[in-house]
Amino acid sequence: MDVLDKKIIYELDLNARAPVTRIAKKLRSSKETVNFRINKLMEQEYIKEFYTIFNAAKMAYKFYKLSMVFVDTTPDIEKKLISYVKESKNCLQLRICDGAHDLDFIIAVKELKDFKQFLFGIKNNFGKYFSTKDMHIIARTHKFGNHFLHNGAGTRRSFDNTDIGHYRADETDTAIMKALATNGRLKLVELAKMIKIESGVVKYRMKKLEQTGIIFAYSAMPNFDKLGLEFIEIMINMKSHSSIPNVIQFFYQTNKVIFIFEVLGRYDLCIELHVENKIVLRQILNNFKEKFGKEYNYYDVANVYENYVISWSPY
Repeated sequence: MDVLDKKIIYELDLNARAPVTRIAKKLRSSKETVNFRINKLMEQEYIKEFYTIFNAAKMAYKFYKLSMVFVDTTPDIEKKLISYVKESKNCLQLRICDGAHDLDFIIAVKELKDFKQFLFGIKNNFGKYFSTKDMHIIARTHKFGNHFLHNGAGTRRSFDNTDIGHYRADETDTAIMKALATNGRLKLVELAKMIKIESGVVKYRMKKLEQTGIIFAYSAMPNFDKLGLEFIEIMINMKSHSSIPNVIQFFYQTNKVIFIFEVLGRYDLCIELHVENKIVLRQILNNFKEKFGKEYNYYDVANVYENYVISWSPY
């Protein structure tokens, strides 16, 4: 993987639907070279997938982040619990961790009764196998560019998960979101053929979903293992919410962060870092403590060793 490969992944993360011609022009390369490189990066699994980020709050969905610590489990029981959560229609993301917790996942529901039903299902089936669970409401999502690959133009986008809308997605909208959720680069003609709807209608609906903010971004998911990067979650309890913007800016400037979630619960921030090794992580944490030592109460760290980006679509 050379510099051009890294720049291509960076550009695809900014907009996974960007035409090859546009990327080639921006990187001062040929269309043929860029197209060949993208296919090669996919074949060699440096890019795991192209995914679409949806702001489901616009459709009245609420986001919850749950973390659990296992107790008295076996590998078989853990596998069954993970499968139970992963196969739930409410689950957007799931991570297997070492450190502060063992299991971490995000779910989206419209009604509190749906959240209650989900929790009761886990507790009734697996309650004796986890000792503690932390539950948080996700209040705001921040998405950053892959600056650990290429220090391109600063990119920082966010949406408010508490700004609840009431957009009513019909069957066509739902079909489009399902198809784009884990294939954000799917060609319009192929998408139309897949969902059996005229391409002009699909194009119009996609534009509408983008304009309403339901489609937030089309991104590329790098294979962090192949890039030699460790996936770290840092959960921080702040003394005051007024310090949060400065903490977010601090981690953004490390060029190691892709997502930061502002949450309501035991913690106030969940930082997702991708670092080369523990030494780099320790230096970042030392710098954080030196700069914000009087502004936070405590933090916890978890190492993510298995990451399932199931889908940002609630359907």
